[in-house]
Amino acid sequence: MSSLNNELLPTSDELLDRARKLLKLIDSWVKYRIYTPLEELVGGIHHIHQMRDIRALIDIIPNCSDTSSSWKAHFLNMIRSQGIGKQLCFFTVWQRRFL
Repeated sequence: MSSLNNELLPTSDELLDRARKLLKLIDSWVKYRIYTPLEELVGGIHHIHQMRDIRALIDIIPNCSDTSSSWKAHFLNMIRSQGIGKQLCFFTVWQRRFL
């Protein structure tokens, strides 16, 4: 398990950095409700979706007694869904330019 942790260390540092940025964007969105931070918020979630080894990194986080055992699957599903939504929006806008 320690070799897995050492292999994922750069990924975990990247996840922490992206999560901090995402929390700042969430705070900005909640306070001001303007669209630019919302676009950045969606982009931040998309960046987490694109990370290598995100599933392996989430899997090494231990479950707490306060959380359900399926929180990891729900979290990854939300990140995946948002990432796919971002890709679909980009594709739709891109395709609309050529119609």
